[in-house]
Amino acid sequence: MKKLLSIFFVALSLLSFNKISAQQISRHYAVMLQADVTNNPKPKITLSWTKDGNTTNQYLIFRRIANSSQTFTSSIASLSANDTFFVDTNVTEGSLYEYRIDRSGTGFTTNQGRGYITSGINIPAIGDRGTLLLLVESKINDTFPTQLKNLEDDIRNDGYRVKTLLINRAESVMDVKAKIIAEYQKVGNELKTIFILGRVAVPYSGQVAIDGHTPDHNGAWPADIFYGHVNPANQTSWTDVSVNETRSTREKNKNIPGDGKFDNDILPSDATIQVGRVDFDGMPTFGDEYEILERYLRKNHLWKTNQLKAEERGLVRDNFGAMGGEAFSASGYYAFSAMFGNQNLVNLTTSNYRDSLRNGTYTFAYGTGAGSYTSAGGVVNSNNFVSDSLLAPFNMLFGSYFGDWDSDNNLLRAPLASKGWGLTNAWSGRPRWVFHHMAMGYNIGHSQLLSVNDYQSYPRNPTLPNASQRLVTPALMGDPTLRLHPMNPLTNLIVSKSSDSTVFLQWLPVSGADHYIIYRADSINGKLTAIENSVTKTDYTDKPKTYKTGLNTFYYLVKPAKLKQSASGTYINTGLGKGDTVSIVGEIKDPVSIAQNTESSLELLTFPNPATQVVYISANGLNNAQIQIISSNGKVINPAISYIGENIYKLDISNISSGLYLINVIQSNKQFKGKFIKK
Repeated sequence: MKKLLSIFFVALSLLSFNKISAQQISRHYAVMLQADVTNNPKPKITLSWTKDGNTTNQYLIFRRIANSSQTFTSSIASLSANDTFFVDTNVTEGSLYEYRIDRSGTGFTTNQGRGYITSGINIPAIGDRGTLLLLVESKINDTFPTQLKNLEDDIRNDGYRVKTLLINRAESVMDVKAKIIAEYQKVGNELKTIFILGRVAVPYSGQVAIDGHTPDHNGAWPADIFYGHVNPANQTSWTDVSVNETRSTREKNKNIPGDGKFDNDILPSDATIQVGRVDFDGMPTFGDEYEILERYLRKNHLWKTNQLKAEERGLVRDNFGAMGGEAFSASGYYAFSAMFGNQNLVNLTTSNYRDSLRNGTYTFAYGTGAGSYTSAGGVVNSNNFVSDSLLAPFNMLFGSYFGDWDSDNNLLRAPLASKGWGLTNAWSGRPRWVFHHMAMGYNIGHSQLLSVNDYQSYPRNPTLPNASQRLVTPALMGDPTLRLHPMNPLTNLIVSKSSDSTVFLQWLPVSGADHYIIYRADSINGKLTAIENSVTKTDYTDKPKTYKTGLNTFYYLVKPAKLKQSASGTYINTGLGKGDTVSIVGEIKDPVSIAQNTESSLELLTFPNPATQVVYISANGLNNAQIQIISSNGKVINPAISYIGENIYKLDISNISSGLYLINVIQSNKQFKGKFIKK
């Protein structure tokens, strides 16, 4: 696989800024889809697209249930070169579908263009969004705790269960990963999202220069997706034994055995957790990193509460063209047509990208050009972001070098650090990212995870479709919970109860909402269930069923809602809600609820296993334990043991012999057992 990657990624190293008609050529590789939906008299989805300037032979239509395990295996229709729409009547209101259209013809380097869209009719609101692990550099909590609390509230009010871990800047990548896995052990697949705030240890991995600049850019690149790959059984697939790459110009890229940087260019298996990062370490041109971060949190809150008003349109500036079929900017064209419609896609051919974003607002912008760590030729550079306020919250940029984002004044982080509206950025081209799901209410972290994992549904390069399968390098700069269509938030909620345990909810009306959704959980971090989907008044009465004797706590979240029509379909959009808890004395036991609220039995987790240098052990409530390590011949050994917080102990096994070891842990008169293998 590494040999194949080396061949595939040589092309970008030869690129130079070229003003040939790149936009028109690259755009031919995107089938720019939009959808019109109706349920009158019967449910119907009509896909439409514009004809390109090349010779098209046919269009193949594929469909699957969105967010399912289905693949685009068999086409459901074949259309002629002159067709520009497809009507699907085999649909159900409330069901979400994903379409792919392949266009073949003689005018393409690889004989193929492609487009994606997620569509549906009156799709229900997404309520519970799972658990979000907020990894926060400790100093941030010390420096501006109020802003951090506001961020936690915003995320929780969008339907997430928030767990915040304060991480010391000096903690290692493996220390951080151990804490993530410990949280995963508690909630399992409910852990959906990781949001890294501040300088939390950066994983590095790989050998191949993804941008083709070899040998100076060979070696390890930042690989935050390591944190999103959490199945403990797969952790030994991350190795640090074989890559020996010292030709890199940048010291951080050099990768030798045993240096803490991994060998992997490719993920061992699918990542399961979305990962986004906001980190301004090493951005001195923009000012003090904590002041920049505080500014980011302010504008992030303004977007989520609908106080930044960006026009629903996309901007593309492409200076690379088709590039042998890679057509990097195709990801911008097919995303923006699905989000905003073709009529709201601005394709720059001669106009200045920077001026366009200074003088007008765009929800999403894409630019490509020959790059350095701080620039994309013919598009923008980091200094522009220092001096200008560019007005696009969501961004994609692509060019050489700056995809390696952990470098000084890096361009990929520059929109976020700026005084402008930049909130997210992605290096979209190798691979092309997919964002079309956002048009139907999904958060940008959802797009990040699909872009990393699903190389079969979204082939990276038509010439070598498997060449960039599950790369470790795609990184989302920004808050992964951000969505495309903010609404005014609900800001006032009063929760009270009567003597007979009836709960009363009251709130102020929200401008722009036409109804409200009431959610309930058995705690502030419990799983949300919608108990009423269409409340048109500003009050609600509930009589919750208690789940245990004694004091029962219920958490209520009220969210403003309205049917949103995008260029992809219609769905129930929600703004940030407001939540509060109420306690009720229970007399009736509900066995189902009791089972859901009983703390799981403690299990001893060992990670990684097998191991070479350190082993982490964890169990719920583990914090003042006696730990005994026994070799396979019964000898007690005494490795250095340290407690790193969050119920995790770290064992230094670098000086013990290879073999099988047993672990005995005693905590509060309870005994736990485990084992590990020292390689």
